[in-house]
Amino acid sequence: MGALSPAVKKLLQGLLAAMIGSAAALVLYLPGWLDNWEARTWDWRVRLLAKPGKATEKIHLILLDQNSLDWGSKENGLSWPWPREIYGAVVSFCKRSGVKSLAFDVLYTEPSKYGVDDDRSFGAAVADFNAFTGAVFVSQETGAERKWPAAVP
Repeated sequence: MGALSPAVKKLLQGLLAAMIGSAAALVLYLPGWLDNWEARTWDWRVRLLAKPGKATEKIHLILLDQNSLDWGSKENGLSWPWPREIYGAVVSFCKRSGVKSLAFDVLYTEPSKYGVDDDRSFGAAVADFNAFTGAVFVSQETGAERKWPAAVP
């Protein structure tokens, strides 16, 4: 059998280097040894590498801030937390308006203080929307999960 051509040798050397590099990365990653470095360099890397995109009219933000809470209290007698049927109305409005996807950065960690029907109303609106994403905890402890739990769809 003849000697390997220079092109095949180069390919094999590249594959060997990739395998060694991947193995070294896994050895450092799996026990969590890269986590500290990741956290310390995150802001720097984002500032360096993340370039702002062009502004678009296709993305809108519905912000619930202190002014919103004050308005809800003054105009509608709503105290915090608002009934979830209010959020359901927002979800339904977005669907009727042609919104393609919707995300809520709100954690609903306890049943509604307005009762089960309030939760059901919101849940029905979310289920009807189909392209809804909500915030979740995947663990009892912050940072304890390193991957998405199989039990969470």
